[in-house]
Amino acid sequence: MSVAQIGEQEMLIDVGSAREESVSDQDSLICFHVGYHKTGSTLLQRKVFPAHPDVSVVPMEESQSILLDQREFDYDRNATKEWIRRQRRQHGTALLVVSDEEFSGNVHTGGNGGFLPAVIADRLQDAAPDAHILIVVRRQDHMLDSVYRQYVKRGGTRSIDAYLFDRGKRKRHRFPGFDFDHFCYDKMISRYQELFGREKVHVLAYEHLAYDSDAFLKDLFTRFGLEERCGAALASASSRSNRGLGPGATSIMRVLNLFSREDPIDERAIVHLGKLRWVMANGLLGVDRAVSQAKERVGLTTRASVLSRRAESFIAEYYRDSNARLAELTGLDVRRWGYAL
Repeated sequence: MSVAQIGEQEMLIDVGSAREESVSDQDSLICFHVGYHKTGSTLLQRKVFPAHPDVSVVPMEESQSILLDQREFDYDRNATKEWIRRQRRQHGTALLVVSDEEFSGNVHTGGNGGFLPAVIADRLQDAAPDAHILIVVRRQDHMLDSVYRQYVKRGGTRSIDAYLFDRGKRKRHRFPGFDFDHFCYDKMISRYQELFGREKVHVLAYEHLAYDSDAFLKDLFTRFGLEERCGAALASASSRSNRGLGPGATSIMRVLNLFSREDPIDERAIVHLGKLRWVMANGLLGVDRAVSQAKERVGLTTRASVLSRRAESFIAEYYRDSNARLAELTGLDVRRWGYAL
């Protein structure tokens, strides 16, 4: 047999093996949960998904190193495809979940200037074109209220109006900041539907999770044929994760943040107090958590918004058209959950 014939035979064997591997891979469903932030992602990642016996979750540190931490010029698409194939082989459950709300972009930088969500969508489609996509949305007034509380919790010092409106004057390509457009959900959803097909992009409302977690999770798992053994997953959703600050604690924390440079989210510190500020901040968080839990025990689950009247009015008008397109693209009953229309 000639060298050419040997080479040809080896190529046929390699192609056959690749086809065999590809077919076996399809037996294991994969779902990329891409966000958004502040929609119960921590609860799903840490409690709900791990509690279902037929679901495996890829450690976030691992998925971030593969999909998020690599610059576009350094990104190795073949290495990512091999990583996906390896994950599917080693976990062996009916559904493999790769979950990270950062796939939709950071909320404090407008999705990294608006560029990252599109880049990640393309990477995911290239790596696993048969994947399902999970996107959880939240009505924008409640979303931005929660985002601002997180901003202060992480070290921010600006007022709500300064955070929402002043940063919009910066050029996205130079120094991205908060951007209202990041929460026009229809844009990212449309992109994913184009890449994966409408039937594989699952869009759910955070309000449904907050109002009736059992119904939300049954709907979610039914989409993957996993509703029969979801009892433990439903039970795991009874406790809250990643609580936001109350209005009073938010105001106090803004002042404390003037004495810390630990987080680059806002560079306006007067002086860095180091551990002293950390002790005061954690004490405040502990008191705020205790107050919130006490209120919940007596049925006081609602809290005052930190949004100004200016912000509330602007939000109600800004997202009307986007939410109408959201409903059209997904069939989601946004009117039921109070989204601006």
